[in-house]
Amino acid sequence: MTQSNYGQSPYAATYGTPQAPQPGLQTAPYGAKPTPPARSSVMGIVALLLVVVCGVICSVCAYSAYSTLFADLGTGWIGSGSVDLDGLTPAAQPAFFAAFLGLMVTAVAGLVGFILSIVATVTKRGRAFGIIGIILGVVAPVGILGGVIMAMVSAGAV
Repeated sequence: MTQSNYGQSPYAATYGTPQAPQPGLQTAPYGAKPTPPARSSVMGIVALLLVVVCGVICSVCAYSAYSTLFADLGTGWIGSGSVDLDGLTPAAQPAFFAAFLGLMVTAVAGLVGFILSIVATVTKRGRAFGIIGIILGVVAPVGILGGVIMAMVSAGAV
């Protein structure tokens, strides 16, 4: 064997010789992947809360908008397929449009919460909360339809 200029053989260390671990690095057996650090579940929690809160508010806004519509216009327009909003009384117009705007804003925010739930599930950032958010995001339109049906029942349309 030849000696290098520093008194050591260039082939002194073999591949099977364990080396001392470096500070700050995780050690794992050869071929094993180190475990990734745990991710925060905040994204899943936020997504779930967004879906739940927007679903409830959207249902309330749907009830408010349609009960105003049924109270002013009656129920004769239901089968016609179109609504003439000019028939709303001046006092009911701001309430209807505010409720309808709330319905649209919370529907879009609920959709954002649904998408965040999918992202949280895929990236393992609160996977359980994300799965619950996905399920509630799929079920939320049923609650909104429930708000419309309650408005119809209270107006005597059903």
